[in-house]
Amino acid sequence: MSSAPSGALRAADSDRADVCGMLDAALADGQLTAAEHATRTSAAMRAVTFADLETLIADLQLPEALVDTPVVRADLRRPHRLRMPLAIVAGAAALGAVVGLAVGCAGGGAETAAEAGRPAFTTPNGLARFIADYRAHFGDTSVDEVTLHPEHVSIVRRAADNPAQEDRWDYDGEFDHSVTTSRDPDDPTIDLAALDLPAIAAVLAGSTRTVGVPEGAVTHLGIEPSDHAGIAGGLEVQIFVADERGGRGDLTVAADGAPVAVFPAGR
Repeated sequence: MSSAPSGALRAADSDRADVCGMLDAALADGQLTAAEHATRTSAAMRAVTFADLETLIADLQLPEALVDTPVVRADLRRPHRLRMPLAIVAGAAALGAVVGLAVGCAGGGAETAAEAGRPAFTTPNGLARFIADYRAHFGDTSVDEVTLHPEHVSIVRRAADNPAQEDRWDYDGEFDHSVTTSRDPDDPTIDLAALDLPAIAAVLAGSTRTVGVPEGAVTHLGIEPSDHAGIAGGLEVQIFVADERGGRGDLTVAADGAPVAVFPAGR
């Protein structure tokens, strides 16, 4: 990590956000429990110096996409630095590696969800919990499409005994069946287990800045079959961002976090 002088340097909000993204990724790949993640995230938000932040990630394996930051690399630290947001995309191929304002640390209804004792479903922690609960409830991770809001999830799933019918469910910590309707038996299904959760966590962490809404939050996620042949996992994750001033943008990635499309604010 760093020497004592650079460790004593005061951290900026962007540095705290970088660590939140790292903690979200560690939760998603099983390095941290939910309780550990919550404790460390709270500490990251209160951290004063780089040394404070270093202690929170010292025992973690960090994805390669998340290590090129001043928190990890002391050589990037300097007083009075002006650093561009990490989530600015340097070409579409870099989208899967962007890191910026971690959704797990702010916005998107996370405070309300936290008050209810669970993470917002638009955060990596919330997405991972939903998938685990979905598998436990249905016995598999097959689905037609899913829309995740901070406080609830809408699910469309092929009926177990009839491929020409679909069941619609709502989830807010518990599963409630709403209605059964007809579907085309040939419509594709997707497997939520195909999602590379650490990669999706990295994209979520930088999504607000990627779409040019740095003060915004993720409003909802959509997961559905992809129309693009050969795309990883056969599915796409749509990430929608907005702020209180009306700024909006969205981006779409594959199951492995690879970019599909970016629609920035003001397009």
